[in-house]
Amino acid sequence: MEYQRPTKMWNWKFIYLFAVSIIVNCAINMITPVLPKYIVSMGYSNTIAGTLNSMLSITALVARPISAAAADRLDRRMLVIASTGVISVTAILYYSLTSLPLLFITRIIQGVGFSMLGTVIHAYALNFVPEDCIGKGVAYFGLTYTVALALGPVIGLGLVEKVGFGASFLTAAGLCIFGLAAMILVKGMKVPTPERKTESGIKQKVKLSDFFATELIPIMLFTVAFSLGSAMTSNFLALVGDERGIANISLYYTVYSVLLFAIKPVIGGLIDRSTYSPYIIIPSFIFEALAMFTLGFANNIALVVLAAVFVSLGVGVNQPATQAECHRRLGHEHSGLAVASYYIGADVGNGVGAILGGVLSDKYGFGSTFYITAAIIVVFGIFYFFYRKYSKVYRSVPVGFSKK
Repeated sequence: MEYQRPTKMWNWKFIYLFAVSIIVNCAINMITPVLPKYIVSMGYSNTIAGTLNSMLSITALVARPISAAAADRLDRRMLVIASTGVISVTAILYYSLTSLPLLFITRIIQGVGFSMLGTVIHAYALNFVPEDCIGKGVAYFGLTYTVALALGPVIGLGLVEKVGFGASFLTAAGLCIFGLAAMILVKGMKVPTPERKTESGIKQKVKLSDFFATELIPIMLFTVAFSLGSAMTSNFLALVGDERGIANISLYYTVYSVLLFAIKPVIGGLIDRSTYSPYIIIPSFIFEALAMFTLGFANNIALVVLAAVFVSLGVGVNQPATQAECHRRLGHEHSGLAVASYYIGADVGNGVGAILGGVLSDKYGFGSTFYITAAIIVVFGIFYFFYRKYSKVYRSVPVGFSKK
């Protein structure tokens, strides 16, 4: 029997996964800004702190192709349970570990769970979206990361200031365990595992294209450059606040997330229409570069908030438009691979950005680090314009998911 998609966008199954994604990703975003402060407090350099944090993205990069194949071939609910379990255990370990090598190992293991969860839960949620609302589904589910980014750093850094690092890590672990229990206990969310068969009806064997979409390499490269900005803010913004004496710097995440709430649904609806133009991605590079440039000299909370406005305008357009393009190019039967392909680029950008930011800030300071990041983003934005303008592949891809 063929699987019947829901007729409503906001059905209980989509909402349930929406909530679980917020809870677990909130925990991850609590840990991300806290871990570098924890490492620096132990006497290590920004380079070590950034490198340790980058292990999440670097490991996720290696694991993404495997998670893509798994998402498109195995039971997605069980994969979400397994990955959330891994994240829960590693979050607990941060509370008790002080050994740098063990912290590196824990971060690497957590990266495996993070990679699997991010790929699978996104593809799983799109099973519960109407056929003509895929663009909206991508954009709306992306808001789970927005909410998590708004709440996670504020809660994590707030707990560190008021109680200590241990309380922050334990709270993150508690949220993960709650999300794990929610996925174990829920019923009625079974979806058919996609069956891959040849034209003659023979079951297809696993092949390289199940792990990696070579046709999406250009999109991945542009995502790498765009994600450098996210890497800089998520890994070093708290340290910038400490160095420059900017109080309440976590307000950046709140402003950024609130604005994304307004922008992403609009872009998602636009993507689902045949009038959608992929050229709207180009201004996103400009806004992201402006944000990095502003953070280069920001010495008060007002300038930090201005940078958050610029970032939200950039990410709010770029992220849903790029993710939807991956889905459009590969088709719904490869939704796991489409999600993973986008995040491979994001993982590389976040991993490289964390290491590069640590090295550059140790040598030249945070100001120059943000200026260099802005320049890289501008250069790749120019490359994107010409690639979009002259690529026959891009011109052959239909726009929009529906003709409404």
